[in-house]
Amino acid sequence: MKKILLIVSFILLPSLLYHAQVDLEINDGFTVETTGSLSIELSGDVVENGTGYLKGVVTSGSRTGITSFSGLTLGSGMDGSITRICGYGYTKGNGEGTNMLRYYELNNTGSSVSTSMDVTCIIAGSNDESNGMSGPYFLYTYDTDWIGNGDGSTGSTVSASNVSIGVGVTDLVISEGTGVAAKIFLEGPYDETDDDMNLNLTGYIPLTSPYTEDARTVSAIPALAVDWVLAQVRETETGATVESRSAFIKSDGSLIEDDDSDGIGIKSKPGNYFVIVKHRNHLAIMTTAAQIGLTWGIIPSTYNFTTGSAQFYGGSAGAKEVETGVWGMIAGNGTSVDKVIDGNDYGVVYSDFFQTGYKLGDYNMNAVVDGNDYFYVYSNFFKSSQVSN
Repeated sequence: MKKILLIVSFILLPSLLYHAQVDLEINDGFTVETTGSLSIELSGDVVENGTGYLKGVVTSGSRTGITSFSGLTLGSGMDGSITRICGYGYTKGNGEGTNMLRYYELNNTGSSVSTSMDVTCIIAGSNDESNGMSGPYFLYTYDTDWIGNGDGSTGSTVSASNVSIGVGVTDLVISEGTGVAAKIFLEGPYDETDDDMNLNLTGYIPLTSPYTEDARTVSAIPALAVDWVLAQVRETETGATVESRSAFIKSDGSLIEDDDSDGIGIKSKPGNYFVIVKHRNHLAIMTTAAQIGLTWGIIPSTYNFTTGSAQFYGGSAGAKEVETGVWGMIAGNGTSVDKVIDGNDYGVVYSDFFQTGYKLGDYNMNAVVDGNDYFYVYSNFFKSSQVSN
């Protein structure tokens, strides 16, 4: 591979900037690198053919209605300039964790823009920009805080929707999110004989998550998925939810990704979080303390709720011993918004009685609502979730 240190200034008259389109084209096998504080300003674009690569800083200059520049494509145009920095990790200290060796600075001089966004990046060869990231990548914009916009896509194109670009300089970073690994049993489908949960809802679980906080849709349900759950992270015991993720719970109790792999990615900056797990007809639970250093790139050791009541925030008040020495989430809360099991939850069974399929009143999750489901309300009457919100 040939490497060129480029120490050149592009001087273009204003009239030429207005009338002409000037591209920088780097052919296969060549690396062009700006050094020191040098950057290149183009009225055109950067064209990288094959393994051709521009390392360093390049800017679009000021433009009106710009929709693309040097690997970044916007669904809606913005006024201002786009600067691309390649070959160096983002180091401005916002707790971003591992990030791609590519980021952008968008200086929007017009009104705020809400747009879709695609970034094309290099994930192989000598100019690999993945920087050791091992899972889905997320796009984030930095202004005064960390804002996640990514869809968890992988590969050479990373996408996001509804990205808000305010006025002034906003940094766009491609980074890993938070990694969460946990094991928990749901009381309803738990099978004491096999020490795992049944799969009686197979074929009934919908492709779209039932949780409005992250109502995403998948193309297929993992083979060993018991149901959807909602995982959330928060920084303090009673604080606001930082981010939510619809995921699946496996028959052995593990939280899993769509491809059946253990651990899930959440679109928040790596950090220390209390982890919450919610289910549509069981009481919500939370870890007893913040889990330290949750990072997508290193899935943490599994937090095992099942080993004792002390693993649950609030202790035994918010958990159920589903068999001797094995603990799980409390079944019978079909009206989960009130966080307590009471007469309203009998009503959910009554309204779904003798119906089959994916029903809230099916507390034992065997795909049919009948008298057996009343048992869970009766045995857990007046128990409540210890999660504050």
